[in-house]
Amino acid sequence: MHVKYGKQLNNAVRNAVRGIVIKDGLIGMVKVEKFDCFIFPGGGVDEGESLEVALKREMLEEAGLIVDISKHLLTTETAEYRFTHVNHFYLCEIIGTGESCLTDIEIDLDMHFEWMPINDMYDYFLNYRDDLRFGEENKVVQRSIKSRGFMIMSLLNNMFDWRIETRWLGRSVDMKFDRPVGFQSKPEYTPYPINYGFIENIYSLDGGEVDCYYLDSDEPLNEASGKVIAVVKRFDDVENKLVVSNKNHSKEEIHDAINFIEQYFDSIILM
Repeated sequence: MHVKYGKQLNNAVRNAVRGIVIKDGLIGMVKVEKFDCFIFPGGGVDEGESLEVALKREMLEEAGLIVDISKHLLTTETAEYRFTHVNHFYLCEIIGTGESCLTDIEIDLDMHFEWMPINDMYDYFLNYRDDLRFGEENKVVQRSIKSRGFMIMSLLNNMFDWRIETRWLGRSVDMKFDRPVGFQSKPEYTPYPINYGFIENIYSLDGGEVDCYYLDSDEPLNEASGKVIAVVKRFDDVENKLVVSNKNHSKEEIHDAINFIEQYFDSIILM
């Protein structure tokens, strides 16, 4: 799967590889203390290196792990100020350990490998609000990191049936509506009876921002805020949908409100 998301610019391309390692309900991450963020272990591909050779080198250098590569999971592509960042993610199997060897830049960033709880990492990547502490460029980079992290955690959730998508429930979100009440993509289609939109700056596996239904108004809106009261899990699509409201609704009420779209998908409502 290859997903382009966010702003696309005609920049020079930087190829990177990232390894996904999982054991005992934990996922391997690199903590970058200087910018208070987590990234998946890996790094840039040197000239003349294959992706597989680069990944094995990076996993040893950053995480001290000797790995076999099990499966390509995802390639993401987005602009990050100075270059277009292409990241190739692979599921890896640990076959041994060795000595890590960080570069001077990585030492200056105070990077170190940690085993983190899967739920904690899913929650971390759900935090789509911009980090403004370290300047504009870092804000854009972290926005990109969190979106591709959310994509990977969503993909792993579907692969291993972790059922962690319910971690959305109860979260306060801000939405913008590109398909407000009355919207029709074609004249022969039924107008939207509720507002349908997205949460800015966190992207799903379809390359678009996270989609949501909003139940609190039958008037067309440009934007609104509310709490996630349900997650629509789709079995025949690459992304789930959120249901947002500031009121209590039964599962039956939610079903009736969103069925104008969900009738065309194999989906269930999680609350």
